Amino acid sequence: MKEIVTLIDLYHEYRRIMKEEAKINPACEFYACHEADPVYMMAKHIQEVTKASFVGRSYNVRYKLADYNQVFESVAAHTNLVIALIDGAMSINNQVKNKIKNSYSYREILEVARIHDLPENRIGDWPDNGSCDDAMKAMLEDEYLKEYLLYYPADTLEFKQHVLQLFNEMNNQSTPCGRLIYMADKTSAIIATLTLDLIQRSPMMHINNKDASERDKTEMNICDYCSVKGYRKASEMWTIDHLHIRGLNHFDDTGFFTAILVMYTLLINGHWYHWREEDYKH
Repeated sequence: MKEIVTLIDLYHEYRRIMKEEAKINPACEFYACHEADPVYMMAKHIQEVTKASFVGRSYNVRYKLADYNQVFESVAAHTNLVIALIDGAMSINNQVKNKIKNSYSYREILEVARIHDLPENRIGDWPDNGSCDDAMKAMLEDEYLKEYLLYYPADTLEFKQHVLQLFNEMNNQSTPCGRLIYMADKTSAIIATLTLDLIQRSPMMHINNKDASERDKTEMNICDYCSVKGYRKASEMWTIDHLHIRGLNHFDDTGFFTAILVMYTLLINGHWYHWREEDYKH
């Protein structure tokens, strides 16, 4: 496949791919038919937000907490990126903004994004690789958030109720607003690993890794990229999971998250994936 060299090449390839994605998810039609420039600009914006996830605070080295200034993504850094993606989705397409704002306020949406992973303060970050007990995780998260919400001001009862309701809608993907936050959450994970590829700190896994789940192994067997030692990139594995295995892109009512994923992948890798091109033939 021809590598992208110029911005014109990038836009042409992006539009070609989005036309194919629109055949799978009609919500992508908006981005297939409109100019690529706003998505490119948003991708560059998102790139800088993501890079900040890996820059350590100066006191980490000065006070001997670490021996270098690069850090790896925290839960809070992930949350910051989720918020940036939600804002991007609502700012590029006015139809999305108008539809979403009629269900929940912008503050309520951002509050759910801000707190969605706070339960991990207690339970830790469970891998989304098919190996964890999702029902148990949901129960523990619900318990934590109900306790957390007790500390909101007494005059915010309606706000608290809306936040908890929207949090559940996100987990169940049961409403457009819930799916918006869910898609930002899932897309952010791929964006983060692609950015690590960019700064040459790629998270990788070997097919014989004892911690690999069955889903991990399935993804690794599909990957285009395989190092000489047999390692696969998390960024490609997670994109396979997202688009090919679980089809999470079908929760993208806006088309934005598919568009930003395509654009960002082209920016970092210079090409799209062969396995996804095969999907378009079916």
